Amino acid sequence: MNNTTDHLFNNQKNLATLGGFCALFSWSLSPLIISELQRIPTFQLSATLFFIAFLYSSIALTHTKRWKEIQELPAMIYMGALTILINQVAYIFAIKYAPPEQVEIIYYMWPILVILSGMLLFNH
Repeated sequence: MNNTTDHLFNNQKNLATLGGFCALFSWSLSPLIISELQRIPTFQLSATLFFIAFLYSSIALTHTKRWKEIQELPAMIYMGALTILINQVAYIFAIKYAPPEQVEIIYYMWPILVILSGMLLFNH
C-alpha cells in the first residue's frame, strides 16, 4: 500500500466514516436482498443475520479485549436487543408480504409518526 492509503486507514475518523458508508450501503440494499431471499423462512433469515452480527461483534470484542464490559451490562440493554430482534423480524415479514417501496416508506416514517402522536396525545 502506498502512503495515501496507509493514511486513509490509520486515521480513526476516516475508518469510522468508511464504516458509516458501508452501513448506509448495506441498509439501502436490504429491501432488495430480503425480497430476493423470500424462499428462506423469516426466522431463519433473522437468525442468520444476527449470527453474522454476533460473529463480527465477537471478533471486535476479542480484538479490543472488552468482553468484561459486556458481562456488566444492565438488563435494559438485553431488552433493547430483544426489541431490535422483533423489529427486524417484523421488517422481514413486511418485505416478504408487501411491496418493498411501501414498506421502506413506512419503516422510515414510523419514528416521526411516534413523535407526532406523542405530541398530540400528551399535549407537548
